[in-house]
Amino acid sequence: MIEPPTAITEALVAEATALENAGSPEQAAATIEQAIRIEPRRGALWLQLAVIRLRDGQAPMAEQSARKALLFLQSGSPEERDAWLVIADAREAQGDFESAEGLRIRWNAPND
Repeated sequence: MIEPPTAITEALVAEATALENAGSPEQAAATIEQAIRIEPRRGALWLQLAVIRLRDGQAPMAEQSARKALLFLQSGSPEERDAWLVIADAREAQGDFESAEGLRIRWNAPND
C-alpha cells in the first residue's frame, strides 16, 4: 500500500515547482532532494527530480534519477511509463538515438 505524502514533502514539491517555473532549476532540484531525504522511497519525487534535471540539460543525472524512481514506482503505472520516457529523452540528449527510439516504441510514445 502506498502511503500518502507528508505535508512537508508536499510543501517542498510545491516550492520546487514554483522555483522551476521561476527559472531556478538548480534550486528546484535542491528542494526536491530535501523532500527525497524525508521520503527516499517515494518514486514520484525521484521522477520529478529527473524531469527537472532533464529540463536543465543534465541528461546523465536525469537518467540516474529516473532509474532510481523505477525502483519505487508501481509496475505498469503511468509514472513508470513517464520514468522510461525521461530515460529515453535523456539518452537522446546524450546522442543515443537508437536506444531512445527503442524505449519510445516500447512505451508507445511518439518522438517529439
